[in-house]
Amino acid sequence: MFSCERGAPENKSELLEAIDSVVRTNPVAGWKGIYAVGEHVSYINGLGEDESNNSLDYFLNLVIENHDLQVRQPAAEVQLCRDLR
Repeated sequence: MFSCERGAPENKSELLEAIDSVVRTNPVAGWKGIYAVGEHVSYINGLGEDESNNSLDYFLNLVIENHDLQVRQPAAEVQLCRDLR
């Protein structure tokens, strides 16, 4: 696809890959959130295959079974946020 540099010097291969944190901290509130749910997550770095799969299953069940942990934003608010950029 792209064999030349794309933004950062180390980002010049044809492989498109992203490595993100599982737990991220909100810079304003200091609260921690889990971002390891969804189809885009395939494994957790530093864990074995079984441990990674078990952790991802646990995180998914945590979100599914605890509706109070989810934030749902109406589409109108999402569009407004995009318009304000």
